[in-house]
Amino acid sequence: MRGRLLAMAVVIALVAVGGTWLSLFRLIVPEPSGALSPEELAQASRLEALLVLIGLLDLALVAVVTVVVLAVGVASPLRRAGERASVTLAGKGLRLTPEGPPGAALAAAIEALAARLDAERATSERRLGDLSRSVHDTARLQAELVAADRLATVGKLAAGVAHEVGNPLSGILG
Repeated sequence: MRGRLLAMAVVIALVAVGGTWLSLFRLIVPEPSGALSPEELAQASRLEALLVLIGLLDLALVAVVTVVVLAVGVASPLRRAGERASVTLAGKGLRLTPEGPPGAALAAAIEALAARLDAERATSERRLGDLSRSVHDTARLQAELVAADRLATVGKLAAGVAHEVGNPLSGILG
């Protein structure tokens, strides 16, 4: 779409330049020497007036095409980008407002985003601290559990040894 618009603008600019070239050609080419008759003078004046009119029409046409190309090629994409930014910010709970200087709404939105980012960072750091304490507590409890398991194993071993030693002793004593 933009390529077609650019091609159309170039073609119209060439048409406009064509009228200008014709006017310049008329000024550059010397007129034949000698006196002009009143009819030739009137015809030359009409031709000059026609060339001026064509130049003005070409200029108006170029202005219209330039406005259209700028509206379609520049303003429209910028407007769509602004709408997408507004929708994105609205999804984040922020809003662009047209009050104040042109950049004030964007600056306010950026400040609000920065404040929310700081709040999220503080929440993340707090949660990270809680998680770190939980991991440390889990490791400590796991070490205590391993120690308790060792003590239980030693207790079972001692009970087994006492049983094995106690049985022959009870027979000897009996």
